[in-house]
Amino acid sequence: MAKSVVIKNGDNNTEVYIDDVEICDVISYELSENSNIATLKIEVCITGEIEVNLQ
Repeated sequence: MAKSVVIKNGDNNTEVYIDDVEICDVISYELSENSNIATLKIEVCITGEIEVNLQ
């Protein structure tokens, strides 16, 4: 689980940082909360190879 999530909404873009790592090319996001659990769903633009490490 992430320790910190920061979402910054700019004029033409949204910056999402999860544990100080920037998630680039964010198209949209949805943040929901249920009891003590928050869920962040993000849609990103991918134009090359995909490498994911979810630990």
